[in-house]
Amino acid sequence: MKRQQDLFCVSVQPNSFSVYVSGYKTIMHGGGIVEYQTKVAFFPEMGFGFYMTCNGPVKPDPPALQLISLYISDLLLGEEPWLSPETGCTFPEPWFTRRSLPSGEESPIPDDTPPEALEQYIGEYNHPGFGDITILLSAENDRLYLYMGQLMEAALYYDSSESKFYTQFVGKLWFMKDKFPVSFEKSQTREQFDTLYMPMAGAYDEPFPFLTGKARELRDAAQLQKAKSACSGVQRNVHGFLDTLPLALLLHTALLKLFSWRHFN
Repeated sequence: MKRQQDLFCVSVQPNSFSVYVSGYKTIMHGGGIVEYQTKVAFFPEMGFGFYMTCNGPVKPDPPALQLISLYISDLLLGEEPWLSPETGCTFPEPWFTRRSLPSGEESPIPDDTPPEALEQYIGEYNHPGFGDITILLSAENDRLYLYMGQLMEAALYYDSSESKFYTQFVGKLWFMKDKFPVSFEKSQTREQFDTLYMPMAGAYDEPFPFLTGKARELRDAAQLQKAKSACSGVQRNVHGFLDTLPLALLLHTALLKLFSWRHFN
């Protein structure tokens, strides 16, 4: 089995979801990688569950796997399915107003000039859980490209209105339409960028920091200095206590002697 960081995984869900389906307590969880989706559901009060998996587009509206799971749930529970071929195609109508999708062709990605020289973004950035991201500059079209694992290859387009790059997938994942925001940060004393931020669970999720070797050294050094400072504080407290210990013992002994003299005389 390949490590997760060797593939490009864009779906991470930390918790299962406890919901009610047709009045029955249900524990559901879903996940996916690229164009491959799964869903599992358990009905603890009924003692059964089901698992589904499929490939194909991951973002139909409404999501097909969700509707199929709701329909199957009613069949397994012995309930009359409230979804039909007609309402399945119009879902969430007639119960709720369907979210309108933008019409026409997909809006182009901004292609503004980045604020720094492209060479300053080049490098290998690492995250201990997700692995390496490599940024290279193409000599053919003078554009930055992002590489991750065996599958992800994306051209980077800069949006000056947001001060971020956005990915456009190429290569094996050319069909993916997700545009992941990518931002860079550099230490005050560095000319080269040493930290890259990119979300891993979805394009709108919290980004994770990927650091170069130099940034990791600076971070580790700062953490070590912080730990040393904390230890120094403890040492100062210990030394202060030891400095005052003889006087405290002398005072304690005198008080004991005074108490004993008054008690026995």
